[in-house]
Amino acid sequence: MEFIIKIYIILFILLFNSSLYSVQFYESYLDVIEEKINLENKDWQMQLLFSRVESIYLVFYDKKRKEMFVQFQNDVYDHKNQEIKKNFISGQPYKIFCEFKGVFRGVDFIPANSLQKEDFFNKDQIYICFLKKFTPILIDEIYF
Repeated sequence: MEFIIKIYIILFILLFNSSLYSVQFYESYLDVIEEKINLENKDWQMQLLFSRVESIYLVFYDKKRKEMFVQFQNDVYDHKNQEIKKNFISGQPYKIFCEFKGVFRGVDFIPANSLQKEDFFNKDQIYICFLKKFTPILIDEIYF
């Protein structure tokens, strides 16, 4: 009987602890942010893993661990979208639809219309988008 309980515990940990195995498990479903960037079209669609919430931003990352900040509130006093952040699980992949707003370089924010194409792919910058909609990516099969 103890053996069966141990097996159930191990299966529970493997199935529901997505933060340990999410990157390896979902890697074939994820995008690379730099490869999906389109400067002509400001509406972006990407498949990324959710990391955390920071102030008014949802932080996502791609298979190369590059982070992208997706704004879900207008400011810290905007409480109408407060419930959105409860829908996200750390380590879970999501298909996000967002509008590109600009980049952070250090402490400076550079809006999208001020960016030049040649200096757009800077490794030290963080991409900022505004969330339009999102859907979780569900996998039909689980491989052990």
